[in-house]
Amino acid sequence: MMQGGCGCCTVMLSYYDQVDEKQRDVAINSCLRPLCSIDGMAVTTVEGLGNHIEGYHPIQQQLADNNGSQCGFCSPGMVMNMYSLLQNNPSPTKKQIEDHFDGNLCRCTGYRPILDAMNTFASDYDASESPCKRSGKETCKNLCSAKKKSANDKPRACSLKAPKSSSVVIQGAPQSQKQDDEQ
Repeated sequence: MMQGGCGCCTVMLSYYDQVDEKQRDVAINSCLRPLCSIDGMAVTTVEGLGNHIEGYHPIQQQLADNNGSQCGFCSPGMVMNMYSLLQNNPSPTKKQIEDHFDGNLCRCTGYRPILDAMNTFASDYDASESPCKRSGKETCKNLCSAKKKSANDKPRACSLKAPKSSSVVIQGAPQSQKQDDEQ
Protein backbone atom coordinates (compact mmCIF):
# COMPACT_ATOMS: atom_id res chain seq x y z
CA MET A 1 0.00 0.00 0.00
CA MET A 2 1.33 3.38 -0.99
CA GLN A 3 1.67 5.78 1.93
CA GLY A 4 0.57 9.38 1.49
CA GLY A 5 -1.44 8.70 -1.64
CA CYS A 6 -4.91 9.69 -0.46
CA GLY A 7 -4.35 13.35 0.45
CA CYS A 8 -6.78 13.37 3.38
CA CYS A 9 -4.10 14.69 5.75
CA THR A 10 -3.28 17.71 3.54
CA VAL A 11 -2.26 20.84 5.42
CA MET A 12 -0.82 24.12 4.19
CA LEU A 13 2.71 25.11 5.12
CA SER A 14 3.62 28.78 4.97
CA TYR A 15 7.19 30.01 5.06
CA TYR A 16 9.27 32.96 3.95
CA ASP A 17 11.35 32.27 0.84
CA GLN A 18 14.53 34.30 1.32
CA VAL A 19 15.58 33.92 -2.32
CA ASP A 20 12.36 35.36 -3.78
CA GLU A 21 11.73 37.48 -0.67
CA LYS A 22 8.08 36.50 -0.33
CA GLN A 23 5.83 34.13 1.55
CA ARG A 24 5.27 30.68 0.07
CA ASP A 25 2.17 28.58 0.77
CA VAL A 26 2.32 24.91 -0.16
CA ALA A 27 -0.09 22.02 0.35
CA ILE A 28 1.64 18.95 1.74
CA ASN A 29 0.63 15.52 3.00
CA SER A 30 1.33 15.85 6.72
CA CYS A 31 1.77 12.09 7.11
CA LEU A 32 4.90 12.26 4.96
CA ARG A 33 6.53 15.33 6.51
CA PRO A 34 8.67 14.91 9.61
CA LEU A 35 7.88 17.47 12.30
CA CYS A 36 11.51 18.56 12.60
CA SER A 37 11.51 19.62 8.92
CA ILE A 38 8.96 22.39 9.44
CA ASP A 39 10.80 24.40 12.08
CA GLY A 40 9.74 28.05 11.77
CA MET A 41 6.91 27.36 9.32
CA ALA A 42 3.23 28.07 9.88
CA VAL A 43 0.90 25.08 9.58
CA THR A 44 -2.74 25.68 8.66
CA THR A 45 -5.15 22.77 9.05
CA VAL A 46 -8.76 22.42 7.96
CA GLU A 47 -9.77 23.11 11.56
CA GLY A 48 -7.95 26.45 11.30
CA LEU A 49 -10.10 27.54 8.35
CA GLY A 50 -13.54 27.24 9.85
CA ASN A 51 -15.92 25.22 11.98
CA HIS A 52 -19.54 25.03 13.06
CA ILE A 53 -18.99 27.39 16.00
CA GLU A 54 -17.07 30.24 14.33
CA GLY A 55 -18.42 29.73 10.83
CA TYR A 56 -17.29 27.75 7.83
CA HIS A 57 -14.83 28.97 5.26
CA PRO A 58 -16.43 29.53 1.81
CA ILE A 59 -14.53 26.51 0.43
CA GLN A 60 -15.97 24.29 3.15
CA GLN A 61 -19.43 25.74 2.58
CA GLN A 62 -19.29 25.27 -1.20
CA LEU A 63 -18.21 21.65 -0.76
CA ALA A 64 -21.21 21.03 1.50
CA ASP A 65 -23.65 23.00 -0.68
CA ASN A 66 -22.59 21.07 -3.78
CA ASN A 67 -22.90 17.64 -2.09
CA GLY A 68 -19.17 17.07 -2.41
CA SER A 69 -18.69 15.24 0.88
CA GLN A 70 -20.59 11.99 1.06
CA CYS A 71 -18.49 10.09 3.58
CA GLY A 72 -16.25 13.06 4.42
CA PHE A 73 -12.96 11.14 4.38
CA CYS A 74 -11.42 13.19 1.55
CA SER A 75 -13.05 16.52 2.43
CA PRO A 76 -10.27 17.98 4.63
CA GLY A 77 -7.65 17.29 1.97
CA MET A 78 -9.80 18.70 -0.81
CA VAL A 79 -10.51 21.87 1.18
CA MET A 80 -6.85 22.41 2.13
CA ASN A 81 -5.64 21.76 -1.40
CA MET A 82 -8.07 24.36 -2.74
CA TYR A 83 -7.19 26.82 0.03
CA SER A 84 -3.50 26.50 -0.81
CA LEU A 85 -4.22 27.02 -4.50
CA LEU A 86 -6.23 30.18 -3.78
CA GLN A 87 -3.47 31.53 -1.54
CA ASN A 88 -1.05 31.26 -4.47
CA ASN A 89 -3.48 32.04 -7.29
CA PRO A 90 -6.63 33.95 -6.26
CA SER A 91 -8.14 33.60 -9.78
CA PRO A 92 -7.43 30.08 -11.04
CA THR A 93 -9.14 28.67 -14.11
CA LYS A 94 -11.28 25.53 -13.97
CA LYS A 95 -8.45 23.63 -15.71
CA GLN A 96 -5.92 24.80 -13.11
CA ILE A 97 -8.27 23.73 -10.32
CA GLU A 98 -8.78 20.28 -11.83
CA ASP A 99 -5.04 19.80 -12.32
CA HIS A 100 -4.36 20.85 -8.72
CA PHE A 101 -6.31 17.91 -7.27
CA ASP A 102 -4.20 15.10 -8.68
CA GLY A 103 -3.05 14.03 -5.19
CA ASN A 104 -6.47 13.66 -3.57
CA LEU A 105 -8.46 10.46 -3.71
CA CYS A 106 -12.21 10.16 -3.27
CA ARG A 107 -14.08 6.87 -3.22
CA CYS A 108 -17.66 8.14 -2.94
CA THR A 109 -18.55 11.04 -5.22
CA GLY A 110 -16.79 10.32 -8.47
CA TYR A 111 -15.23 13.80 -8.11
CA ARG A 112 -17.94 15.66 -10.09
CA PRO A 113 -19.65 17.32 -7.08
CA ILE A 114 -16.25 18.15 -5.60
CA LEU A 115 -15.05 19.78 -8.81
CA ASP A 116 -18.41 21.55 -9.21
CA ALA A 117 -17.89 23.06 -5.75
CA MET A 118 -14.28 24.03 -6.36
CA ASN A 119 -15.00 25.42 -9.83
CA THR A 120 -17.22 28.10 -8.27
CA PHE A 121 -13.92 29.78 -7.31
CA ALA A 122 -12.60 29.72 -10.89
CA SER A 123 -12.09 32.90 -12.88
CA ASP A 124 -13.85 31.28 -15.85
CA TYR A 125 -16.77 29.88 -13.81
CA ASP A 126 -20.19 30.47 -15.34
CA ALA A 127 -23.13 29.75 -13.03
CA SER A 128 -25.37 29.26 -16.06
CA GLU A 129 -23.45 26.04 -16.77
CA SER A 130 -24.56 24.55 -13.45
CA PRO A 131 -28.08 23.49 -12.53
CA CYS A 132 -29.75 24.90 -9.44
CA LYS A 133 -28.63 22.90 -6.37
CA ARG A 134 -32.15 23.00 -4.94
CA SER A 135 -34.33 22.12 -7.90
CA GLY A 136 -31.74 20.45 -10.12
CA LYS A 137 -33.59 21.79 -13.17
CA GLU A 138 -33.02 25.42 -14.02
CA THR A 139 -29.69 27.22 -13.99
CA CYS A 140 -28.51 28.67 -10.70
CA LYS A 141 -29.17 32.38 -10.28
CA ASN A 142 -27.86 32.51 -6.67
CA LEU A 143 -31.29 33.60 -5.46
CA CYS A 144 -31.23 31.23 -2.47
CA SER A 145 -28.10 32.83 -1.03
CA ALA A 146 -29.95 36.05 -0.29
CA LYS A 147 -33.09 34.39 1.13
CA LYS A 148 -33.68 32.87 4.53
CA LYS A 149 -35.72 29.70 4.93
CA SER A 150 -36.74 30.64 8.47
CA ALA A 151 -35.92 33.24 11.08
CA ASN A 152 -33.12 31.03 12.45
CA ASP A 153 -31.33 30.52 9.11
CA LYS A 154 -28.45 32.73 8.13
CA PRO A 155 -28.12 33.85 4.50
CA ARG A 156 -25.17 32.32 2.69
CA ALA A 157 -22.94 34.72 0.86
CA CYS A 158 -21.26 33.73 -2.38
CA SER A 159 -17.86 35.28 -1.79
CA LEU A 160 -14.38 34.47 -0.62
CA LYS A 161 -14.83 36.51 2.56
CA ALA A 162 -14.45 34.17 5.49
CA PRO A 163 -13.43 33.96 9.09
CA LYS A 164 -9.71 34.59 9.47
CA SER A 165 -7.83 31.33 9.30
CA SER A 166 -5.57 30.37 12.14
CA SER A 167 -2.33 28.50 11.88
CA VAL A 168 0.33 27.27 14.26
CA VAL A 169 3.97 28.26 13.88
CA ILE A 170 6.31 25.39 14.65
CA GLN A 171 9.37 26.59 16.53
CA GLY A 172 12.25 24.37 17.57
CA ALA A 173 14.51 24.96 20.53
CA PRO A 174 16.71 28.06 20.26
CA GLN A 175 20.08 27.35 18.65
CA SER A 176 22.00 27.81 21.93
CA GLN A 177 19.71 25.33 23.68
CA LYS A 178 20.15 22.80 20.86
CA GLN A 179 23.95 23.01 21.28
CA ASP A 180 23.63 22.54 25.05
CA ASP A 181 21.42 19.49 24.52
CA GLU A 182 23.94 17.89 22.15
CA GLN A 183 26.75 18.04 24.75
